[in-house]
Amino acid sequence: VLLGMLPDVGAPTTMEVLGQYVVVSVNKFGEYEEGLASIDVSDPSNPFIAHLFATPGHRPRFLSSSGNYLLAALGKGTLGGDDYILVDYSDPTNPVTVGDTYFADFRAWEMFIHQGYAYVSIGDSMRIIDPGIEASGPVLEGSYDNVGYVSRIAGVGNVLYLADGGLLDVVELTTPNTLNSVAQYRPSGAARVVELTGENAVVVGA
Repeated sequence: VLLGMLPDVGAPTTMEVLGQYVVVSVNKFGEYEEGLASIDVSDPSNPFIAHLFATPGHRPRFLSSSGNYLLAALGKGTLGGDDYILVDYSDPTNPVTVGDTYFADFRAWEMFIHQGYAYVSIGDSMRIIDPGIEASGPVLEGSYDNVGYVSRIAGVGNVLYLADGGLLDVVELTTPNTLNSVAQYRPSGAARVVELTGENAVVVGA
């Protein structure tokens, strides 16, 4: 059942739920620049944009949250790489940038924050980033190269589940930046998406 609709919000591509708000990555639309739209959905039948955090010229490509903080990977166009900004959303109507780091040598394909660290797929490898909640900005902490193209990441406890197209890789976190593959599952089709429900991992392919 469709409860509500907010038309024409700049072709949103990725979002995160923060309490009664949904933070959405948007293109330019109407009077708004590219950026992060905080949409108030406290009344599902009447959602509205409560704030737009503008990132002119650089559309947020991937988002992931930890508590009241949101980490966004901003594409830098022809410059390559991504600019990673850490935004404090304690007040979703007045978010504040608390950290900003540009990594020139890789671009995000997927990003997932788990136990305080961001695990970022960059195609044929993965980078581990400390979002910088306790520091001055995102910091590269390590990498994990025993992967294919990771399109989706899920996690629970000290285990990550990586859907890399051909298989589901189950990875144990010995430490936040020390990853060890402990099991693999190869479905009959591809493994594009993984979601966790209870003690089960649901894998979707094409």
